Amino acid sequence: VLLLASELNPTRFDQVISAMGGHGERVTSLHELGGALRRALDSNLPAVIEVPVSRVPSPLTEAVIARGGEV
Repeated sequence: VLLLASELNPTRFDQVISAMGGHGERVTSLHELGGALRRALDSNLPAVIEVPVSRVPSPLTEAVIARGGEV
């Protein structure tokens, strides 16, 4: 059984796409998401909307780990 995991360094991917000429935004609350999606679509550019999430594993991930990685 091979288990792979990675933890990304704190990279602002919204700023990376902006530096490459695309549209980037970071939203931190649900009420910001609709406007960010609208602006991304209206930009006609490749877009990244960064949405930080918690680091809590999903129930599915926890179940797979409990079974030793077997899906």
